[in-house]
Amino acid sequence: MKFVYVLTSKEDDYYLEECIISMLSLKKYNPKAEIIVLTDNQTEKTLVGFRGKVREIASKVITEHYDDKITQKVRSRLLKTSMRRLVSGRFLFIDTDTVIADSLEIAESMNADIAMVLDKHVSISEHYLYKVLQGNAKKMNYAAGFEDKHFNSGVIYVNDSVAAYQFFDLWHLLYKESLKKQIDIDQVSLNEANARMKGVIFELDGTWNVQINCGLKYISEAKIIHYLGYQPMNRQNIYFNTLPFRLCDAEHFEDMKKCGQITKEINEIINHPKSAFKIVTIIPADCAAYTLVFSNHMRLLKFVYVKLQIIYRIFENIYGKLFSYIFKRV
Repeated sequence: MKFVYVLTSKEDDYYLEECIISMLSLKKYNPKAEIIVLTDNQTEKTLVGFRGKVREIASKVITEHYDDKITQKVRSRLLKTSMRRLVSGRFLFIDTDTVIADSLEIAESMNADIAMVLDKHVSISEHYLYKVLQGNAKKMNYAAGFEDKHFNSGVIYVNDSVAAYQFFDLWHLLYKESLKKQIDIDQVSLNEANARMKGVIFELDGTWNVQINCGLKYISEAKIIHYLGYQPMNRQNIYFNTLPFRLCDAEHFEDMKKCGQITKEINEIINHPKSAFKIVTIIPADCAAYTLVFSNHMRLLKFVYVKLQIIYRIFENIYGKLFSYIFKRV
């Protein structure tokens, strides 16, 4: 079975380190895996020293050339939406921010043109970012999904079929169209392509792409754990939701860069991916706390907590007294 990764990376990000970890975990549980890495000319120049380990692990590296004016993020999406034309035969695409947790041999027997897992493991109407999905689609006059399904592009089974080629050609075209309105999120165009093709995407079981902020129910049987592109060096993340997977800590990637090798901690995560979590408090999706955690109220509160500690403590005291006053009268 062929497995495909898309890698666009600079020396100051963590995408290459993510890719190495994912490929090593893939080889651990699938030693015969044929790994193909799709990259761009700018990234290819940096694959020396420890970064050259990508070539050692991969069976093949395919380099596409892009104008230097095209951003790293857009190059990644252009490669992703073009991969059906760049790779022969059936394959399973896997995002770099993943850890493989089991054998993927069963993918050989899949009977679908295209197959993916639902985004956040729920239908559009149950999605906590429902308004965002609808808003992004509306900007392009696209559909947010098909039959209440919006798929996540982190893991994609791709058959060697006419319909698969048609889907990717349409996805690539729609993605380039969406760039004109500065929408560089590939799932907007992906789900519009699925809608136009009347639901060509087959829904995979959640174990194939366990998105850790919402997919805990699938972790015991997880095949692929997707820790969702958390970039620790991105300062904006402190205002969003910190994810509980150990690879969401910058220190692991920084240690790899400094040591120029796979650290003991990384090997532990690869060997025991289903238990590589921090101590967490579970919040079920059907309670008020879940809505609050993902709300703009929480983002603002985190900003005040991180940047304005004095003001936070003042409001915390006020809210504490106010809650006590109200609670006594309820």
